This record gives sequence, structure tokens and C-alpha cells, in this order.
Amino acid sequence: MMNSPIPIVVVTGFLGAGKTTFLRTLIEAGDLKKTLFIVNEIGEVGLDQQLLQASGAEDPILLAGGCLCCEMKYDLGYTLRDVYLKWPDGNRPPIDKIVIETSGLASPASVILQLAQDQWLRGRFRLSQVIGIIDCEFGLETLESTELAVDQVIYSDTVMLSKQDKVSAEKSVLLTECVLKINPRVKIKGTGSKDMKSAADYFQGPTRTHAMRQISKPPVDHLLEYSAANVPIVDALPWEFLACALDELSETYRQNLLRVKGVVNIKEVSTPVVIHGVRGIFMQPEALPFKGNTHTSLTLISLGTDANVIAEHLRQRLRA
Repeated sequence: MMNSPIPIVVVTGFLGAGKTTFLRTLIEAGDLKKTLFIVNEIGEVGLDQQLLQASGAEDPILLAGGCLCCEMKYDLGYTLRDVYLKWPDGNRPPIDKIVIETSGLASPASVILQLAQDQWLRGRFRLSQVIGIIDCEFGLETLESTELAVDQVIYSDTVMLSKQDKVSAEKSVLLTECVLKINPRVKIKGTGSKDMKSAADYFQGPTRTHAMRQISKPPVDHLLEYSAANVPIVDALPWEFLACALDELSETYRQNLLRVKGVVNIKEVSTPVVIHGVRGIFMQPEALPFKGNTHTSLTLISLGTDANVIAEHLRQRLRA
């Protein structure tokens, strides 16, 4: 049996906050070479897993089709056991940490509970740090209206403020004050270039024990609050056609459509293209550096149970 448990860092944050972008920055800087990544996606397709791999992460593990705090709350334990037991004679896996990127709709409370309550896991892994990502554009609105986002802050040791360059300094200050009201003990940092130094600045574990990480209330039950649907896209599409379809979708379902993400083939581009949209605002498309057998589709996440309705609207629009 290994001498010391493998540290686990949980990266949490609401839909579109910038969790994957944060991790990709550190991977591309060469700071996470001996790190195993476990990526949780609420949709059927692992876009974030592909993005981490494109940035240099080696063989990220995908847990897709639900959240670690509800539908898939036991899958993490099974996965960690598999990671450990595949190495012969109880030798420690050749990694120095595990990073778990939760879905945007997951509370980290479930992961904390599993690692604290499972004796087998507790002997081999330890929770080092919970890092919450909040984007400055929508962070205040999200924290004021979404109990799940508040949950993510409550259980974070460090909160990273993303997209500070898109808002005024005053708005960043207001968001910082809001975060500290929710969790006065949390450390707050930015994800801009002047703040991004090395993984050690974020992944250095706090001197806490599992006993000190008390779960103050049950994890938020969001099964009826949100829904997700996947739209496979087999054929390559003209960029202008797809862009118009997505703009129309965002305008029609402005109140409910929270997230659009996926990989598609575009006629004007030789490799698959990443599509990212948050609350109707789409980021600059990114071409993946490889072809492979990339699964091309879009995942839609909405408030309530509208995701399938929105997905059918998009299917019909793309057939036009």
C-alpha cells in the first residue's frame, strides 16, 4: 500500500464559468504533467474531456450523462477504485494528484462526503482543495438566483474570478463582496495573466482534515430545475448557416437556454470546431488540433424541462 494518500482537487463552478479554460491554461503551462483528470459532463458527449486532451492532458477520464451529486454520485467512487486497482501489487499510480472537474450543475458536497465517508477511499485518496470558478459577467446574477451556485461557493477553499476583463472594476468588487458574504473564509483570486502563476498557487492543499469539512446541509436537488439534451450533427455545415441557427435559438429561448456546447464540423475548417455559448453569448469558435473520431454534436442545457423542446427546434432548423 502506498505511503500517503493521493491528493484530489475538485474544480467546481456554474455553467460556463470557465472551469475548463482555467485548467487548460495550467496544463499548457506544463504545471500538471503528473495529474489525472476526471471530467464530469451532464450531457452525453465529453467536450471538456476533448479540450483538456487537446491542451496536453493525458487520457482524461470522462463521467458523462449526469451529475456527480445525483444521478452519478456512485460513479466517482467506482472510478477511483479502478484507477488505484489497475496498478499491480498495490503500488501507487504514477500520478501526484487527481483533478475532478465537476459538471456546472453539480454540488461539490457529494464528492466531499464520498471521500470522507468511504474508508477504502479515505485510505488511498485525500481531498486537498475545492476550487470554485465564478465568471464576472454573470456571477452576481447567478449567485442571487441560483442556490446551486451558492452551494459551490460554500464548499470552496479558493474562488477564481474569471472574465474580469469583460466587466468594470466596480462589478468585480461587488462580486468579491458577494462571495465573501457567502463564505468569509474563502481565498479569492483572478484568472487573468497577472494572477495565473503556477498550479502550486492554486492546488496547494489547505491544512484541513475531512472532519473539519462539515456538510452543513444536503446537496441541492436540481433534478427538476434543469434539463439537458443532445443534438448529433453528422454533416459538415456552412459556418454562416450554423451561426444564424444558434442566434435564432438564443433569441427564441433567451430566458431558459443557459448553455450550448459541443463540437461540429464546419465546411470552411479542416478540423472539428468547438462551440461555446453561455446565456446567449457565444465565444470565439476554436478549431481542435486533431480529427480522430471526434463525436460531433451540440449539448443544450436549460432551466426547467425545456431542453428537449429546444433541441427539437434546433434539429428542425438545421434540416431547413
